Amino acid sequence: MRKYYEAYEERYQKIHERGQLWFKNEPTPELLEWLAINKVPKDNEILEVGCGEGRDATHLAKLGYAITATDISDEAVKMCEKIAKENQLNLEVFKTDFVTSPQSNLHQFGWIYAIGTLHMLVDDADRKLFLINLFNVLKKEGKLLLVNKGDGKTEHNTDKREAYNLVDREHYSDHKNVKLVATSFCKKNWENHIKELESVGFKVLEYFNTINDIYDECMVVYLSK
Repeated sequence: MRKYYEAYEERYQKIHERGQLWFKNEPTPELLEWLAINKVPKDNEILEVGCGEGRDATHLAKLGYAITATDISDEAVKMCEKIAKENQLNLEVFKTDFVTSPQSNLHQFGWIYAIGTLHMLVDDADRKLFLINLFNVLKKEGKLLLVNKGDGKTEHNTDKREAYNLVDREHYSDHKNVKLVATSFCKKNWENHIKELESVGFKVLEYFNTINDIYDECMVVYLSK
């Protein structure tokens, strides 16, 4: 039985059939700021959870960072690998589900980021499993960056039963509507978001709101183990 959060696979397939990418090929500004603030050495291994088509992972690989990128979508992983190969980048990419699978195939990383990933998980139980797996692959005193859509004040969950329903979505490149699966989305307020992070053992170092061109209003959290 397909999981509601796997609907993103069909979205990527549809967009790629049109010869397009779902996201602009630009890095997340909050990620670049986090790397700069922490002065992350380029020889330190970094893990991305939820790489999508690789806009962040490929950018960091071009800058010389040691990146391992993962996603639950086969289609997204294939596109990320394709872009990396075309640009002759040293980038390891593979598929994994951070909700249902203990990440025994991964060693621990000192630096991890997950951008626009947690907000696709609607069920609190799924969110907790995802966070536990993140916690387990983070080294002691390692650093984690989370960026998710939300204003920190309001809460909203889509109906996971409607994740595969077709809806009209406008593509950024040509502003034409495309019939795509609705997928899933959840936003928490700051109080409940911090609670879920601390409940699995994370230390919250800093949290704040931003606005970017990718997700509009964002909730950014710096964490450590």
